[in-house]
Amino acid sequence: MTLERRRGWAAGLLFAGGLVALMSACVALWAVLHVDDGLFVDAKAFYCAGHALDAGRDPYLNASLSACENQLRTLQLRDWPGSQNIVVPVPFPPVALVPFALLALLPFGTAIVLWTGLNIACAAWAAELLRRALPSLSAPFIGAAVVLSVLPAGIRLGQPSGVVFLAIVAAGLAVRARARAGSIGWPAVVALQPHVAIPLFASMLFAPFRAARWAVIAVGGALLAVSAIAFGRLSLEYVARVLPAHADANLSDATQLAFPSALAAAGVAPHAALAIGDIGYLIAIAGGIVVAARIAQRTARPEALVWVTTMIGTIAAPHLHTQQLSCALPGALLLCTLEAAPALTRAAVYGLAIPWVSLLTLKWGPGFALFAALGEWRRPSPRRLLSVAALGGAFCCLLICLALLLIHLDHPLRPVAVLRPPAQALAEATWAIGIAVDSAAFRTGTLPARVVTWAAELVLLWAAVEAARLLPRHSKDAVRLHGTSVPIG
Repeated sequence: MTLERRRGWAAGLLFAGGLVALMSACVALWAVLHVDDGLFVDAKAFYCAGHALDAGRDPYLNASLSACENQLRTLQLRDWPGSQNIVVPVPFPPVALVPFALLALLPFGTAIVLWTGLNIACAAWAAELLRRALPSLSAPFIGAAVVLSVLPAGIRLGQPSGVVFLAIVAAGLAVRARARAGSIGWPAVVALQPHVAIPLFASMLFAPFRAARWAVIAVGGALLAVSAIAFGRLSLEYVARVLPAHADANLSDATQLAFPSALAAAGVAPHAALAIGDIGYLIAIAGGIVVAARIAQRTARPEALVWVTTMIGTIAAPHLHTQQLSCALPGALLLCTLEAAPALTRAAVYGLAIPWVSLLTLKWGPGFALFAALGEWRRPSPRRLLSVAALGGAFCCLLICLALLLIHLDHPLRPVAVLRPPAQALAEATWAIGIAVDSAAFRTGTLPARVVTWAAELVLLWAAVEAARLLPRHSKDAVRLHGTSVPIG
């Protein structure tokens, strides 16, 4: 191994290790200081669904999750009448619950340490892969964007954000390297987030080499076969009952960022908003493939096909929370390397990565802007860092003040009694009640933060379309990054 290669490995280990240490320290502090009632709330639901699956019970029913989630204190709603009947649903297909069924064989404390450590390690590994794949972007910028996008919402709640994020990055790089094994394995992991897996699978059907196309067809067929053979009844229930019920329950969610929620906030009827959102999702995937394929061809970057299509599909998904936005980050970072309005695209990356909608519930929310400033570190100019931090912190405080004002003008939280649902009722039956109460008090208050994210998404969509339309053609051996031709690889 050459000296230069050794230095590269050392720099990569230092970068990834620093991110692991930072994210681990944050999670440990949140757990020890008990500053966050929502810590691991989704992981507890996934664990209970896995426990139900191990016991042969239906993991989608309220009755199957209630006792387990109450024991783990998944929701801190003890002042609600009948709050013990409210459970957090698990809107994953049954085949995606298999990893959680394995984790549920362990005590919860051990399982959550392993699960959180896996997500942190995967997120750091993905950041290092992006640092190598996008050399024109600085390591602080990539690191700050990844941590902000994955940690405060996804890893904090216990979502598979780090695992899926790595799978998306690695799937794109597998297409770039024409690696058949990577084309098979990584898309299967993305199935943990079904709405993200669909655009990723669709994009790989148009990969520039035949092996990747056949590989993704084989993976999709295998997942469908396992779902039908091993989980036939649950798979049918998931498609026929769970998905519609979850869509209805989340339409008015104060933290939803999906297009149907934006339509509902604008006054569109619920069923019409959901129908328009589903149609728009399919159109966005088809258009995303066209745009991404053009970018990949004109920049000689095959990974753009996967990353940009997944970005567009994620933004247009009919179900989108802050924790899923990290799936759009690889495509957004790639757009930052192109010549079409890089400064505006860079700002949109922060708009996408920072969980603005969490500012009200996370008291340390303004710290997001301070950490984002680290991404703008340029030696020897700490003045730039301080100015970005000051502006970002002021913007965060402005959003918080505006949200608090809107909530005060709306009306306060008014819990309602939640009766025990029938034995065959889905978890969404009680979850919808909790969302309705929260939304009545906070829907207007979270609107300013959601508008920031929506604006960032629109900028990224515009940047992708402009890149596909205006980028000149380049040879297969070089790609232009901010006006400079550099070799690929």
